[in-house]
Amino acid sequence: MKERLDLYGKRADDIEHLLSVLLGLSTIYSIALALSAYAQVKDSAKKIDDLTGDAKAEVRKSYELTEKTKADILKIFPMFETIESRVNFMMHHLLDLLPRLDLHEKTYADLSGEEKEQIFYYEKSVSALEIFNVKPFSDQISGIFHGLGSFYALKYEHGGRGTREDRERSIFYLEKAVALDGKNVKALNDRGYLALRIDAQPDYDTAKKYLKQSLGIDDDQQRPRYNLAYIAHMQKDYKESVAQITEALDRHKWQVSPYAPRRLDLYYQRACSYVRLGINPDSNAVKVDYFEFAVKDLKVIAEHPDTDWKGILEAFCGTKEIVGDKDNGGDLYPLIAPEYTSGNAQEKLNKTREEAGKIFEQFLGKRLIN
Repeated sequence: MKERLDLYGKRADDIEHLLSVLLGLSTIYSIALALSAYAQVKDSAKKIDDLTGDAKAEVRKSYELTEKTKADILKIFPMFETIESRVNFMMHHLLDLLPRLDLHEKTYADLSGEEKEQIFYYEKSVSALEIFNVKPFSDQISGIFHGLGSFYALKYEHGGRGTREDRERSIFYLEKAVALDGKNVKALNDRGYLALRIDAQPDYDTAKKYLKQSLGIDDDQQRPRYNLAYIAHMQKDYKESVAQITEALDRHKWQVSPYAPRRLDLYYQRACSYVRLGINPDSNAVKVDYFEFAVKDLKVIAEHPDTDWKGILEAFCGTKEIVGDKDNGGDLYPLIAPEYTSGNAQEKLNKTREEAGKIFEQFLGKRLIN
């Protein structure tokens, strides 16, 4: 393993050394121009398919000329087709390596030492593409920058938020991903999540900016609304939190496709906000209807086969850093706390409390197998 990791480091350094030499030669300018022209020819071919009629005929003439240019370029620089093939291979391999799921679904520890070294190696390789025209590959490269942003965010979080350089790199890459592809909603969502959950001090305004921008591109997403609901909940605007989750449950995609385990997180967030809505801050009297709504949402989670119990139980049971939602001070604790009463609806409250207790037992029972 050590020999392979050393090899990755040596190859990355070799690329940097080679690039330094090339940049010192005047020929790199002509190579860059030629490769850019080659990439533009390929890009033009795709655009022709979108045209019709006379416009297409005129462009076809121009395209034939550019095809001749492409052939001439390949005569002079036959390695360009190989370069394109290697670039595509590198991009697809790196996209497979990088954490492409939501930031909160992965930890830095999930990545092996070899995977980390490969990412560091390819990061240097990708930076070498900056001298070329990368427009035809902008979607893929945006995906790579998004993955690098996620990688450094995980690394920053793993280091106890003590490596400021990792945080800055994460922000740099996520924003570069958005600059390359303004419709990359996953990068926008992760940039918002970074400001909201990973920084030691949440920046709600920055998080909301990116989450709303993501929704402006694709309104049929659940994840941005989930995080907007979390912000509202933390700011004690529980009605807004419930409204955001209810909207999210009417949408179909977590980000770019449906994802059942994350959909169930929506019910959990809404249950917490419902309980807070049911509490009277000036007394122990509660609005039982809201408690019933919360229990109904928790029951969906308890009975669904796709529930992500690891994520749910972390919030429910708590950690060294946070109070569990089931404990005194937690969002769900009032559901079972005997000190809360409801005047004329006490019998209804007792029944709701009994149902909540059974669900709590179901949740706790999952700790043995998750």
